[in-house]
Amino acid sequence: MERRNKEAVKVDPPDDQNKRDRIVSVRIGSSTNIKSFEYYWSQRRLIVEFQNGQKYQYIGPGMDEVLDMVRASSVGSYFYKRIKLTYSGIRIEGE
Repeated sequence: MERRNKEAVKVDPPDDQNKRDRIVSVRIGSSTNIKSFEYYWSQRRLIVEFQNGQKYQYIGPGMDEVLDMVRASSVGSYFYKRIKLTYSGIRIEGE
């Protein structure tokens, strides 16, 4: 698997409130489709924010899948093939 340019992805450390739950919060700098995502490992819950501002929640992806998405040469392609086609997404309104 190709490695991404380190400048294209920024991983934020979890804040104190979510320290035990959120494993990763990532802003994507080079994706034309995905703006950012957060992953809550204890719930296996992935929140994806798209460039158009819409947010969707996916229940079920494992930590390995999310870390592979961070490392993928194309976050959008990985998301589509490994997450969107496998897990049902629920739109999050009002965020």
